[in-house]
Amino acid sequence: MTHDARTEPDVVSLTDTARTAPDMSWYAWGDPAKAKELDPGLRELVSQVLRTRTTDMPPVAESDVELSPSRLDGRLLAALTDVLGAGHVLTDDATRLVHAGGKSTPDLLARRAGRATATDAVLYPADHEEVERVLALCSAERVAVVPFGGGTSVVGGVSPSTAASARSSPSTCAA
Repeated sequence: MTHDARTEPDVVSLTDTARTAPDMSWYAWGDPAKAKELDPGLRELVSQVLRTRTTDMPPVAESDVELSPSRLDGRLLAALTDVLGAGHVLTDDATRLVHAGGKSTPDLLARRAGRATATDAVLYPADHEEVERVLALCSAERVAVVPFGGGTSVVGGVSPSTAASARSSPSTCAA
């Protein structure tokens, strides 16, 4: 795998949710089917405190979210699959979108508007040994790894920062 240091790095997301957690929304907290309307009095209070008017911001259709295609080449995908097994290295847009950042207000507003910065793959390691092997492989290939647990990350810890890592790592992985 050859990388040009001037290009954005590949990024993968390493997740420990291992498909045991309920499906997450890509644009909101919790289960959208259980969402409640904000009480009109609270909506008015928010408007007064923030000195702005509140408006609903429904999400764009999932298919309308601008998501760049995965940049991982076949050789690296095969190597990751050798470590984790088939079905544990995902590059489809729907999976990448769910893991595209946390649940901070800026993250959610950007995704609702159709903008997302996603990792190139989402990895589901089964145990400590697989995590070690993924990290060794990604280190050798200069692929950054973004850890992804519950996905709340209101401080930006699960957002891939390709600009900052481009200087030292042309690739990024989220696991």
